Amino acid sequence: MGERSKKAPPTPTRDDANQWINFVLYAVVGRTGQADTLMERHGDGVHCMAKWLMHRQPVRVGVLYRGVLVEPHQLDRHWLPHDEKLKFVSYSQELEVACWYADPASIISGDVVARRPAVRGYIIAGKGNRDRLLWHHDWLAVDLPDGGQRLSLPGAAEVHPEIDAAQFTWNARTQSEVIETAPSRADAKFHVEPVADRDCPDVEDLDARYTFPPFLTERYGG
Repeated sequence: MGERSKKAPPTPTRDDANQWINFVLYAVVGRTGQADTLMERHGDGVHCMAKWLMHRQPVRVGVLYRGVLVEPHQLDRHWLPHDEKLKFVSYSQELEVACWYADPASIISGDVVARRPAVRGYIIAGKGNRDRLLWHHDWLAVDLPDGGQRLSLPGAAEVHPEIDAAQFTWNARTQSEVIETAPSRADAKFHVEPVADRDCPDVEDLDARYTFPPFLTERYGG
């Protein structure tokens, strides 16, 4: 469990909570366009809800990892400039999840590699920022600001018309995901290292651990 903040943040509105719920559902299943739009339009409310949750249900952030696929020419030596179009950044508390995303041969990388075959895999690692926290994988059941009732996010996914609830639950339970707001500085950069320099498991093992089972069956059968 994380350390509870000493000063209580402002209480979010029910609309803030609703926008946060929608943002998390879209972000965790990889619907980044919809999640980015919600952050652009309702980012203050989403952040307000996350700050309130961090006080009410504190979590440990610690060191975070992110796997990325980029073309080498996009790097400034060992630094990757932040893409200003991104409104949030997803990480994992587990290095091996980042290895999976950074492996060009993994199932999750297939679409990117098909469009941009020159990409290579890199790992970003660094201490998480509590002040930028938007979602933590321990927040699968959360309090709501209108009287303390409890909400199950997998349950919310079940009734959302655009979310595959099974995929949401799989991703949320296997990827140890932590989501932060994107850096605010236009010149922000992330230090990267080649995924080949990390002691990552074989891609078949990573696919078996982290791929949503229906997608795994498409590649390997079974």
